[in-house]
Amino acid sequence: MPTARMKMGEDAEGKQRRGLLAKIHIAKKELGMSDDQYEAILSGFGVESSKDLPLVKLEQLARYLEYLGWKPFRPRRRTNVEKQITALQDRAVELAGQIENGTARLAGLVKSIGKVDALPWLRDTRKLKQLLSVLQRIRDQESIHGNQIES
Repeated sequence: MPTARMKMGEDAEGKQRRGLLAKIHIAKKELGMSDDQYEAILSGFGVESSKDLPLVKLEQLARYLEYLGWKPFRPRRRTNVEKQITALQDRAVELAGQIENGTARLAGLVKSIGKVDALPWLRDTRKLKQLLSVLQRIRDQESIHGNQIES
């Protein structure tokens, strides 16, 4: 009787197989292989179809296609710098919400400090930190002046 653990292993292996099969077919297309060329490679593995290959042989076939010049696309992972940029941008929006006419002022500061038209395009951490410093000074000045008026 199959256990849940065995079933999970089969699902993981099936997912890996499907991923490798997809990579292999993408590689074939991107390398511009004819059906005859692809069939010749498969015959070297002793099969007529890549779906007949065991997992280990699928991995070997994928590596062979890379050897032939195929470069698999690997999505970029978010780096710590990208996370820092996002956090700094979020903080800038938060500070802008705390000052009078903050959205318009933020847009103007982004243009003058960052030399770009919109905050998402400002990707320089040094300039983002400078922007935050200016926004904090504005917020602090407004809170000081606001308290004097209320007194």
